[in-house]
Amino acid sequence: MKTFIVTTFIGTFAGNEQNKIIMFRPFPRDPEKMAEKLKLSEMEVTQEEKSMMQELWKKGYKEFIFSVRKPGAKHVEASNLFEKFVRENLRKIAIERNVVKDQVEFNQLLTNVNIESTKVKIKKSISRDILIINANAAIEELDKSLNIFVERLREWYSNHFPEMDRIISDHEKFAKIISNFGDRKKIDVPELNPLKEKSSGIDLQEEDIRAIQLYSSKILELYKLKEDLEKYEEKILREIAPNLKELAGTSLAAKLISKAGGLDKLSRMAAS
Repeated sequence: MKTFIVTTFIGTFAGNEQNKIIMFRPFPRDPEKMAEKLKLSEMEVTQEEKSMMQELWKKGYKEFIFSVRKPGAKHVEASNLFEKFVRENLRKIAIERNVVKDQVEFNQLLTNVNIESTKVKIKKSISRDILIINANAAIEELDKSLNIFVERLREWYSNHFPEMDRIISDHEKFAKIISNFGDRKKIDVPELNPLKEKSSGIDLQEEDIRAIQLYSSKILELYKLKEDLEKYEEKILREIAPNLKELAGTSLAAKLISKAGGLDKLSRMAAS
């Protein structure tokens, strides 16, 4: 039997396919906390939802359906009938469950929660888009630094194997080959194997090779740092600007937010 889990600003509901409310866990009557819990329920399975499912599991309910896709929600049916029922009748349910005494109190509570929800969203988006701006700046600075470092690496290693500079255009791959093999005679890369024996480069001593390999390994660490920052940037964009990320891609979306000076400024520019 399907059990639907729906979270609203007054609390979390569990219901069946006949739109019968099986269980209800109200939130504390604090608009700020209500807004925070409602926002949290959009991103993860909340503690209220977890404890409700555990209790229902013991009573024989095994399949739990959420209306929002989020980590921990195994089954999702967006806009299911129970969710529609709860939202359309929420005012009546709130009065019946003694969350509020009448419609006037419900409307006042809803207004206060909406105000707090707006504050939560603004606070979250402002703090997170500032991090996007910083992360994007760090990635751009890494790009500039990597170009300088790789240019030095290419010039340095070309004394030993100049042909490789012409064949391997990808900077990261160039650094990986040096880090992995060192001396050109040890290189085992299909496009380089025919050239290494006939190279016009000079032979290097072992300590020379070690120094170049150390330098190339540090460059690879910077590439890894850049990759990690890009993943971090993508995660934040997925939280605060999922539509922009999907339309423009992670890199361009981050650049647009940075160029505008923030997500709010970017949205105002788009609307003007």
